[in-house]
This record gives sequence, C-alpha cells and structure tokens, in this order.
Amino acid sequence: RARPAVSRRGFVVGGALAAGAAGVILMPRLERLWQADFTTAVGEQKEVALPDGSLATLNTDSAIAVDFRPDLRLVRLLGGEAVFKVKPGASVPFRVASLDGNSDALDAQFSVNAVDGVATVTVANGRAHVSAPAAATAASLRDGGGVELRDDEQTSYSAGRPPRPALAVDSGAVLALRSGRVIFEGRPFSS
Repeated sequence: RARPAVSRRGFVVGGALAAGAAGVILMPRLERLWQADFTTAVGEQKEVALPDGSLATLNTDSAIAVDFRPDLRLVRLLGGEAVFKVKPGASVPFRVASLDGNSDALDAQFSVNAVDGVATVTVANGRAHVSAPAAATAASLRDGGGVELRDDEQTSYSAGRPPRPALAVDSGAVLALRSGRVIFEGRPFSS
C-alpha cells in the first residue's frame, strides 16, 4: 500500500502555519481598517468634508480617523497620504497626528504623507507647526520645540525622532495628487 505524499498531520500543521503567516501579514491592514473613518483602496482617491468644513483629499491606499472636540480638531493619518485644506476662522487648532508626531495649522493647505515609517509634511500655503515625538492630544506642540513651516516648505520625521529643518520645495509638484498627476523631475524612473 502506497503512503500519501503528505500525511494528515503534515497537512494540518502546514495549514496552521499558512493561516498564521496570513494573519501576521493581514493584521496591520485589518487594524488600520478597523480604526479608520475614511479609507481609499489602491488606485483610488477621495475627497472628504470634515465636520468643521475643512477638506481632506486622501490619496491611494490611505486611511484617516477623525476625532473633533471642542478644544481640538484632530485627524489621525493611519497610513498613506492626505492633503488638508483647513477652514479658516476657527479658534482651535487643526491637528494631523501621524507616526508619533503632530502637525498643527489654523489656516493652511498642507499634506502629510506617512509611508514606510517616515512622515513628510509639506505646506502649500499658510503655516503649520510640526513636532515629534508628541502625543496626539498634547495641549501644545510649541512646548516641545519642532519646526515651523511656511509656504512651499517641507519637513520629515520618523517615529520617536524630531523633525528635520524646513526645506524649500515645489509644493505644486508635491501636491499634484489633487489633480490626478504624478510628477517626476530629475529622478530615475526606477525610484
């Protein structure tokens, strides 16, 4: 009598290992979907009106959670990229929290990109204060230092590290996602 190529025990153990590996791979994505109020799929973009009248444009494969309070307009960028057009005139800051850092603005258009453990904040117009590390609901970002960004400036940080000094950038190229464009200048196509 011929023995089967894979025993029942081998089949069960192999199936359990495969299921465990799939769980490890999918768990972060499922956790992000569970926490998010708004998401986009790969290849999708979406414009979202926030409770205060500000607008958020989510780029492909992005997620945000909205937590507005009387003393703080808080948006958590859980992953991906979003452009925020902050409605002016509010007396409380508009804050985007991502990767252990915060970006505060009162009247600005800016983007936050959180990919591969690095958050990049770009201001198209207005002003934003970027601080890291910082708790999402910290009373004031200015207590811990940080970087002040103005028109056409950018900074980046990773979790647990302070933001880099502000750099001048072409915000039109950085924020091209709003018009459905991707701009590469002076870079090899592979990058």
